[in-house]
Amino acid sequence: GVMGEDASRRRADLPTYPFQRERYWQDFDGVAGAPAVLTTQVGHPLLGGALSSPLPIFQGEIGVTRQPWLADHRIFEFALFPGSGFVEQAAAAACEVFETDGCELRDFIIREALVSPADRAVPVQVVVTPTGVDAHHVQVFSRAPGSAEGTGPAGAWRLHATCDAVRGADVSPAAMDAGLVARFRATGETHDVARYYERLAAVGAHYGPGFQAIEEMHACGREVLDH
Repeated sequence: GVMGEDASRRRADLPTYPFQRERYWQDFDGVAGAPAVLTTQVGHPLLGGALSSPLPIFQGEIGVTRQPWLADHRIFEFALFPGSGFVEQAAAAACEVFETDGCELRDFIIREALVSPADRAVPVQVVVTPTGVDAHHVQVFSRAPGSAEGTGPAGAWRLHATCDAVRGADVSPAAMDAGLVARFRATGETHDVARYYERLAAVGAHYGPGFQAIEEMHACGREVLDH
């Protein structure tokens, strides 16, 4: 009721003598800040930590101030979080939930690019929703610049990537790719890697040393393998 509400309010102690044009400030306890972030088992640097939530939610921060290597991935004048980064986040979140090193991502869709701020970092959340036995739907969000702290309205969060994750065997990517590499080397047409990066730069896609990971390029028909 009203009486209970009034009783719960804090009263400010004011001087008993006439005011002397001085200001008196009452200190109040601050509101609860951002929720505590717990350490994950996978410890992936792009995943961040786990939030206390009914659904598995992981939160970290993305930006050039946090990941300086993002400055090497520029499209025109913008430093963009690479698509492979979303894949890393989704895979790490799925493995954390499955409590295994093996998982498979399906129907991966990048819905919106994430511009990496040069002067700050933006909060990024990875939400994992169970959809069946050993199957989950994974979503990657970032909080829009200028939105309030905390969860805020749904419109304050941008959806960047989605996929489905299923429990899978722990298979080494190198072992899976070995056969493909051998086939393309034997039958494919070899392309100059340095020239490839020059063509990308000419159209505004600037890949610095940290993102020039391709060592070989082979084309076989309409298929291209970079390794």
